[in-house]
Amino acid sequence: MSTILRSGPPDADLDEPRELASNPTGSDRAFLVISRCVAAVVLVITGGIGVFLAMSFLPTLGHYGLASSPRSSGSPRPMCWASPPS
Repeated sequence: MSTILRSGPPDADLDEPRELASNPTGSDRAFLVISRCVAAVVLVITGGIGVFLAMSFLPTLGHYGLASSPRSSGSPRPMCWASPPS
């Protein structure tokens, strides 16, 4: 097997950008449809989890109020198995 090397200047046609096809083929369209369907399913599942967590959070917020949120100052509340502060 041999390699043929061209001697001389390169063709001017090779330096120009090639034209891209703007209309997708059947397999490209199938990939786009399947990808978008999978993305939509993931979005619906993630949104459902978020709605479930928000619905679970609202009654807890109503019962405990904002006092149950973590505090940035002061000592933390003791755990149930810890001895009470003296």
